[in-house]
Parts: sequence; C-alpha cells; structure tokens
Amino acid sequence: IINNTILAGGDDLLSRIQSILASGFSSPAGRPLSMLTFAINLLLAGYDPFYFKLVNVCIHAVNGILLYFLIVLLLQGTSLAANAEIDAIGIRRIALVVALAWSLHPINLTSVLYVVQRMNSLSAMFVLAGLWVYTRGRIALLTTGKGHLRVIAGLTVFVLPAALCKENGILLPLYAALLEI
Repeated sequence: IINNTILAGGDDLLSRIQSILASGFSSPAGRPLSMLTFAINLLLAGYDPFYFKLVNVCIHAVNGILLYFLIVLLLQGTSLAANAEIDAIGIRRIALVVALAWSLHPINLTSVLYVVQRMNSLSAMFVLAGLWVYTRGRIALLTTGKGHLRVIAGLTVFVLPAALCKENGILLPLYAALLEI
C-alpha cells in the first residue's frame, strides 16, 4: 500500500479511480474494486493503518452476518427438501453458533489484520451475498415454483464484483453447484 504509486497518485478519488483502472497492479484483472477501497481509505484517513484494519474488520463482520443468513436459508431449504420439520429457533441457533465460530476462528485473523488481504474478504463478501440470493431463489422455487430470477441473479450479478476483488470470486457458480449436491 505504501509503495503503490497507483493508489497514491492524484489528490481526488476520480484521478485515483482512473489510475487504478488503467493499471494491471496485482493481476490481469487488476482487482479494481479492492484497489478502489484502498484508494478511498487513503483519501479519507491517509496511511494510518488503524483505518485500513477497521475497514477489514467491518468487511469481516458483514461476511459473518451474510454467513449467518446463508446458513439459516440452507437449513430451511434442507428442511423443506427433506419434508422434515426443523424448529425455526433451532435453525437460528445453529446458524448463529456456526457463524460466530467462523467469525472468531483464528484462521481468519490474517484476512483481517493483513491490510492487503481485504481482497479475499471483499471477494468472499460478494460470493456469500450471491449464494444467499441464489439460495433464496432455490427456496422460492421449492415453495412457490417462482424464484428463477433470484437464482439467475445470485449466479450472475455477484460473480463479476467478486472476481474484480480477487479472481477466486469466479468460483461462485461452482459453490452453488456444490450446494445443490
């Protein structure tokens, strides 16, 4: 971040955006959404690492919340598909325990504390959001026969921003296929 002339160039956000989009900074795709968040951080707070890490913590918290809602939907969908009645409070408790365990697990520490790992966290955020929308669509298909647009949106709308944060975001459709299995 400190030695990145692409992020430091220009005094306003527009010139930094142009610099980011014109570069191939970290990959063939350039990871422009991740670079944009770094540029915004620099404009608002300078090089103070606290604010970079604060943004990473906020992204991680959003991911934990998205994971919670995704797990709730997955358990509800499993209950519907298996014609098994699972207690709604039990579903929420299981989802909360799993989301908290994931959120607080030490393996995620580097994604939060290493500033540049924001690329992973942002990509994961879009992947989790896409899976959540996809799963909502699948449950709607199970219950009402409608939900095709949600399924398609979950697989298409979120894949591009996920990949523009980090290339592994392109795996979103594969993850949805694994959910189906």
